[in-house]
Amino acid sequence: MKPFDLPPLGDKPPLDCPPPEMPEADISGVKNRLLDIPYGAEHPRQVFDIYYPETGFGPFPVLLHLHGGGFAMGDKRDFHIQELLELTKAGYALVSCNYRRSGDAPFPAAVLDCRACVDFLHRRARELRIDDARICAYGGSAGGNLSALLAMNNPRFPGETGEVNAAVACAVDWFGPTDFSVMDAQARENGFSLCDHDAPESPESRYIGAPLPLADRALLDAANPITHIGPAMAPLLLQHGTRDVLVPFAQSELLFRAVCDRRGPEAVTFLPLEGAGHDDPMFKSPENLAILRAFLDLHLKGVAPALPLDKMPLPKAGGVGAANAHFGLGGAMPPPPPGAVPPMPPLPGTIPPPPGGAPLPGFEPPEISREILDAIREKYLDLPYADQSPTQKLDLYLPNLRREEKCPVIVHFHGGAFMICDKRDDALEPMLRGLDRGYAVVSAEYRKSREARFPAMVYDAKAVIRWVRANAERYGLDPERIAVWGPSSGGWLSSYVAVTNGDAALEDLTMGNGEQSSAVQACVDWCGPCAGFLRMDEMFRASGAGMADHDLPQSPESLFLGAPIPTVPELVRLSSPIAQVKKDVPPFLIVHGGADAVVPVEQSVAFAETINTVAGEGRARLHIAPGKPHHGDPWYHEMWVSDLALDFLDEVLKR
Repeated sequence: MKPFDLPPLGDKPPLDCPPPEMPEADISGVKNRLLDIPYGAEHPRQVFDIYYPETGFGPFPVLLHLHGGGFAMGDKRDFHIQELLELTKAGYALVSCNYRRSGDAPFPAAVLDCRACVDFLHRRARELRIDDARICAYGGSAGGNLSALLAMNNPRFPGETGEVNAAVACAVDWFGPTDFSVMDAQARENGFSLCDHDAPESPESRYIGAPLPLADRALLDAANPITHIGPAMAPLLLQHGTRDVLVPFAQSELLFRAVCDRRGPEAVTFLPLEGAGHDDPMFKSPENLAILRAFLDLHLKGVAPALPLDKMPLPKAGGVGAANAHFGLGGAMPPPPPGAVPPMPPLPGTIPPPPGGAPLPGFEPPEISREILDAIREKYLDLPYADQSPTQKLDLYLPNLRREEKCPVIVHFHGGAFMICDKRDDALEPMLRGLDRGYAVVSAEYRKSREARFPAMVYDAKAVIRWVRANAERYGLDPERIAVWGPSSGGWLSSYVAVTNGDAALEDLTMGNGEQSSAVQACVDWCGPCAGFLRMDEMFRASGAGMADHDLPQSPESLFLGAPIPTVPELVRLSSPIAQVKKDVPPFLIVHGGADAVVPVEQSVAFAETINTVAGEGRARLHIAPGKPHHGDPWYHEMWVSDLALDFLDEVLKR
């Protein structure tokens, strides 16, 4: 079977290459190790590392680690192996394998590489001092899919030439996809998972080599472990978080039921983690690692556990774990694995908010002057646009002199590093100047990182737009002329709303007005971090213009996503406006200070270039003010800056 060549991405740009990498594990404490052993000669990634126990001569049973990363990123030496290295103290050899990712070659290249690695272990077992009859394949996410495929013990895989011995004694699949074709349907059904797997640029489409809905059915079937269940299948341990937002929990349910039907319940152990999300720290908790160890001891050493696996204590979900915190599902976040990343301070969501919703200690955002507010004769303050949080309120300001029957609308989303400031702080003043030109102005509050994680504020922002349309007749608003405008993190939010016009995966219609569209007709982005959080430190290191501290666990971006951003590159991709740009994005005006030491000006340069490349030259207008700092500096209040934005909106919305 010949995999498809990867087709053009249509109306979305490719991600920056190479893909972002996760932090490396500290392997200095493992004395006996062999690194970068080649098992193939077709590609530099066809290598593995092996870590041995400090005592004994072998042959050792093997845990074969297949890294995750959406088939597009990840590495054999990333931080996911940190806890697994402890198994060398229990007499196991840990083999961690690289394979060709989707940027190197589409399916079935990754599967063939993993099978070739196992074949190499069989052929060279004696000199490697391992017991090739006792190999367990293990992986999470994409690695879980690959491990489950190895568990099926196929004598030959589509695309293979020659004899390959890829037999394993058992396998562990943590939250891996098992049937790509139904992932979006399952996500829509559960209502909280992102349903973007069918998109041409999704990790699964890139891996298969074609948008999933257009892919050859036989090719899709070959990539799904559920297709290969047969009499040679090895014992399988399945674990999945019930609140997984990336790979729906129902994927593992499907595989579990299929194995039970075809091989019997004794062939599979399914232990759901209640409330856990994707790649959640609960999987690496002491309780869950004890389950993993017991599974290995049972199937590789013949040592029965004191308790059956399904009776062993599961991690206690004091909250729902870090991965769900990304998506505003609440709960306390367990600490990251020891040694993987620096300790993360308690997330704002776990701290009782100050009385009255006061800002964080040490910062008091200045409110807009009473004089300005009093001069606006018709205003409606603290109108609820949804009922999931007391935060979900907006202020509506109408012009004193109506120049048109229906007012075009400016929707303002304030900045504040995703965590502070307010809809009525003084950053609203430039937008209120639009009242003199006949615009209605909406300033909306949204859930910040103290309360919820991405994409909660996107859901809120789109609910605001739907509210505007639903109430347009009542307040004399024009539902066909709506612009979003925000500074800094508000610029990010405005941009994200604009580039995802019509994306059903980023709507929470339970907030109300589900019959209305959340599309906007223009966007003004002032210094938003729109070209990917993981590029910010790299840009500052290159320019020397600011401090490279965005990758830190306590950075605003890490708090916003619910985990240190280097550890969640796929989530960073999903949260990047630049990765969502399509041909029909509305017109953009992007303004940035050339000496910004908080958000690199290169963020706006890259974002504007991408919009103009994908949507056509001129769709994004970029204005860089030489020598000017980040938003919050008085230069953003100078009349010429707001006039620049309002002239742009006049041209786009009033033509």
